[in-house]
Amino acid sequence: MRPDIKRTTRIRGTTAEIDQRAKELRHNPTPAEAVLWARLRGHQLNGYKFRRQHPLGQFIADFCCPACRLIVELDGPIHLRQIQRDQDRTQHFEKFGYRIIRFTNERVEHDLDNVLKEIAAACQH
Repeated sequence: MRPDIKRTTRIRGTTAEIDQRAKELRHNPTPAEAVLWARLRGHQLNGYKFRRQHPLGQFIADFCCPACRLIVELDGPIHLRQIQRDQDRTQHFEKFGYRIIRFTNERVEHDLDNVLKEIAAACQH
């Protein structure tokens, strides 16, 4: 193998474009994503490892705990206009064996402790 050529194997059916978009999203989080990530990163929630903006096929999960097969999605105002797309995302993630829990951005910003308790409980199931 030539050292100047990066060889990667894509998993979960992602594309270079999806991976690039996930990277962009990680660099520009919403305020609610930043607040939640500050409490999930580094195994802070009962030792569970979370990833943020994690590509799974054609969609990107806001937060993902692979060990628990759990995805945490945060919904802002735009989600009121994209109900079918969110249902498609949920079905897509479920095909990979993940459970999905959703919280509004407002709830994360104003009720973070209870949101974290619900995430921790979901990780234990």
